[in-house]
Amino acid sequence: MRKVSRKVLAKREKRKQEKRNKRDKRERREKREKRKQEKREKRERGEMSREEVRQLSVEEVQEFLKERIPSLDEETLETFRSEKINGSALLDLTSEDLREIMKRMGERKAVERLLNNFEVSTSIPNTAVSLMCTCICGI
Repeated sequence: MRKVSRKVLAKREKRKQEKRNKRDKRERREKREKRKQEKREKRERGEMSREEVRQLSVEEVQEFLKERIPSLDEETLETFRSEKINGSALLDLTSEDLREIMKRMGERKAVERLLNNFEVSTSIPNTAVSLMCTCICGI
């Protein structure tokens, strides 16, 4: 049996570790890209939760609005950009806020409908949960 020096063993171990690190880094990057792609696809299908919308950046809010309301003009989108309206701010907008930042009633109503639909679709599960608690637990 051949005797291997500690230096050689250390080099081999170092190479193995470097390979593992590269593989792990590649796998993390691939997972990140996959999550981004899934997020894009969900957004395109309109399957975003309230929490996902809340996390949108200013630029992502622009895309979100363009995808759902194609009739929005660039001036309106620029207003959203200049006011730095991110996902959280978008969900917190009131009719009065929209009236201040949007001139055209048709676009304003379209955005209001979009936000109202979000409210309805996200409140249904909470209602179902509270109804189940009432029936099962008597709370």
